[in-house]
Amino acid sequence: PPTLSPIPHIPRSPYKFPSSPLRIPGGNIYISPLKSPYKISEGLPTPTKMTPRS
Repeated sequence: PPTLSPIPHIPRSPYKFPSSPLRIPGGNIYISPLKSPYKISEGLPTPTKMTPRS
């Protein structure tokens, strides 16, 4: 059940992303941090610094 919580949150992010910034600028900030950690998992040069931090 705990793994399903984050799963639905990911697909909802992209849907709200275009709607959030369009409705309010504050929404963009909420997605910014969410996409930051998500891209790190893709295998960017940033994850290297986050790996030792974790």
